[in-house]
Amino acid sequence: MSKELCYAVYQLNVGDQISLTQSCEKSGNQSHYEHHAIISGDVGDGSRVQVIHATGVTRSSVPPKSFSSSFVGAGPSCAGVAGLSHSLSGQVSTAYWDLRKYVAQQRLHMYRYYNCYPAQTTIQLARSKIGPFDFDIKWNNCEHFARWCKTGRGTSEQAASAP
Repeated sequence: MSKELCYAVYQLNVGDQISLTQSCEKSGNQSHYEHHAIISGDVGDGSRVQVIHATGVTRSSVPPKSFSSSFVGAGPSCAGVAGLSHSLSGQVSTAYWDLRKYVAQQRLHMYRYYNCYPAQTTIQLARSKIGPFDFDIKWNNCEHFARWCKTGRGTSEQAASAP
């Protein structure tokens, strides 16, 4: 597997695994995490893509329906980075993301696998999980979900390297 910086949205394909580098504040310090998703379609203008992603929701977070229309930067992974509960109620949903800002700020990555499912299988697997999701920062997060859709193995380098 290789993680590559994406320099233009046109480099991406339906079925790709992507991640957006996000930041959140923890005790006055900035922390970073990667929010992963599977590209499931585009809207034709070259800047926005449709994705399927897993999120966790705490009682103080935005309700799950908000994740279906846009990406919320203070999302579930931030809860884990900020030291909140690891187990959260979760949701797998579709969203439309405008990726231009992430490309311009070099915060969009794409993942290339040597052995992975074809795009159509990846999307079918992702769609099959839309709905409630047993989200856990360490054991079942957005990266576990995206990697499972792409390769059949639900692992997370981010979670494995977390303290």
